Amino acid sequence: MAKSGKRTITIRTQNQNGKAFISISDNGSGIPQFVISKIFDPFFTTKCPGEGTGLGLSICYGIIDNHDGSISVENLPESGACFHIELPINQKSPRTHKRPARIKNVNLSKKRILVIDDEPTIIELLHRYLTREGHHVDVAKNGTTALKQMKANDYEVIISDLRMPGITGEILFDLIGKTAPELQQRMIFTTGDSESNDAYQFLKKNHCKFINKPFTFEELKEAISNVCLIEN
Repeated sequence: MAKSGKRTITIRTQNQNGKAFISISDNGSGIPQFVISKIFDPFFTTKCPGEGTGLGLSICYGIIDNHDGSISVENLPESGACFHIELPINQKSPRTHKRPARIKNVNLSKKRILVIDDEPTIIELLHRYLTREGHHVDVAKNGTTALKQMKANDYEVIISDLRMPGITGEILFDLIGKTAPELQQRMIFTTGDSESNDAYQFLKKNHCKFINKPFTFEELKEAISNVCLIEN
């Protein structure tokens, strides 16, 4: 809506057949088709670096899905876009729409996983998804907390941000190597910085497993599966 003259958001609600129907539309320029296909993916954003995490709509989707609802988006014929939300008013209401599955059918047994990231929304999103997949998930907001948790628990997979304040992913990797080198092979780094020279050299030198931000849940699940195959 940034280029629109008079900016208007219209919200409509309806109660019908045991469901709440909500539509939220605007009079902006609409959404490009390539964006619509990715708009609910975690970490996908069209904003400039530092202006958004790409998690807002993904978290919205997760909340609505947890309540057996659905959310979709379409461009309007005249102008703008419209989000459609359906929510059951009682828990027994059937789900009429389901988001197409994007996760490959990977045979992955349940694992104990530690997620390390200084961004609360990323921790929340990954914890929710991995828990729903049946894994036992612990989280740490920094490297210091992560090291304490590793001493107290045996983890089969560690998912860590590469760039964190204080103990970075690189430092954490080296510290783990001094006390539990076998854990280094079970680490998966998440990074939006893999093309920088320092990050590239670190990942290449240590044969680290990593996935680039933005990544999909499909890519995350594949990375966990690959780590577990090496482990076995």
